[in-house]
Amino acid sequence: PLYVDPSGAGLALYQALTNRPSAMGFVILNPDNGPGTVADPDYQTWINNFSAHGIITLGYVATGYGATPAGTVDTDITRWLSTLYSGVDGIFFDETDTAVGDQAYYQARYDWVKTYGAGLLIVFNTGADPPESAMTVGTPDSIWMIFENVYSSWLTDSTPTWVASYPTRLAALVEETTTANWENALGLGLSRGYKYIYITTDGSPGAWDTIPSYWSS
Repeated sequence: PLYVDPSGAGLALYQALTNRPSAMGFVILNPDNGPGTVADPDYQTWINNFSAHGIITLGYVATGYGATPAGTVDTDITRWLSTLYSGVDGIFFDETDTAVGDQAYYQARYDWVKTYGAGLLIVFNTGADPPESAMTVGTPDSIWMIFENVYSSWLTDSTPTWVASYPTRLAALVEETTTANWENALGLGLSRGYKYIYITTDGSPGAWDTIPSYWSS
């Protein structure tokens, strides 16, 4: 997550990411709790820069745990992928609900994204373990972020047994991880079957506006 403006103090963070593109799975941009209503040329510049470095860029879209009207969500998708910006590689759906009853809602949002390109990447962030049936949403290529919490919780997290069946589709965000512990945090994620793992020293709120000191490692 890169929830900071690319101008001013935020510029250094964007530059740090392009200095290590091989460490990047994807970057999530969030100008205004979504794309906003007016294009920001600074964001477009960095979408282009990330693309030139081979970094996948996702646009942030909040879903209100399934309560945000479908039309509102689809409008944000369209703004990211067509009307406001170009070159965005997919969508990051935040506040994804884990209820089985909302799976049709999220499948429809996935389908809407795919109308803009079959190869677009889609990430659903539940921040906690969903039922395994959630993995049918966006089969076979959606990514599910099923952990978003601090390092101490990561140590004791009980990964569902079904995770092993989806070795390319799981992601985690691990906050409050010290320099001494980041390698252990990474190792735990890999051993549990996660493909995408972002680890930071920061904690919420504001966990996504800095780069951890061990980024260069």
